[in-house]
Amino acid sequence: MAEVAAEGNRWHVISDRGRWIVLRERAERATAVFATQKDAVERAVDLAQRSSGEVIVHRKDATIEKRLQVVPHSAER
Repeated sequence: MAEVAAEGNRWHVISDRGRWIVLRERAERATAVFATQKDAVERAVDLAQRSSGEVIVHRKDATIEKRLQVVPHSAER
């Protein structure tokens, strides 16, 4: 079973004014902005893979669509 991500490695993908934002939990500013949710999720997963992390994908209405537990690249072998 995967560990719950530390707060510093929990990433949210949220909709904002027609764009998709990657936001680290408790951050005040976006890490990245994308035109599509797919691109934002890919970037959030990449960031979370730096150490075990979690990506929380939100729908346009801000409810949670899914949670992804991510393991570091080196642990995938």
